[in-house]
Amino acid sequence: MSVIIVGGGRTGTGLARLLSNQGKQVALVDVDPANMESLSSGRIESGGVTIVEGDGTDPRVLESTGIREAEIFIAVTGSDTVNGLAAQRALYEYEVQTTILSARDDGLKRLYQSLGLSTVNPTQLTVDSIVSGVSNRGEG
Repeated sequence: MSVIIVGGGRTGTGLARLLSNQGKQVALVDVDPANMESLSSGRIESGGVTIVEGDGTDPRVLESTGIREAEIFIAVTGSDTVNGLAAQRALYEYEVQTTILSARDDGLKRLYQSLGLSTVNPTQLTVDSIVSGVSNRGEG
């Protein structure tokens, strides 16, 4: 199974590491290759993760990742707009059936969902996780 991840920060590299450990072929895209330095060279040399330097909204960059054969597309840059554009392109131009993007802005999140894109709000996930942890501690 092939996965394309746009955004080579902590979230993107963490996903690349986890998914490649599960046997998936991962292409990790970022405009700044320094963002992806936390990946071990062994993971890259083994072919589990391919690093692609470039803009994840650029069709030429996406073509170089093998997007036409991708099964999953994930956009987790720091920009909701970039994530939305990249995911829309993956879904509508390249027909990648599973597209997931990070969106912190609730208005954009609703817009992207109305376009058929799966979204997650990392801030809300963190809040929910902390509240759940506090609630599970019980009364003292």
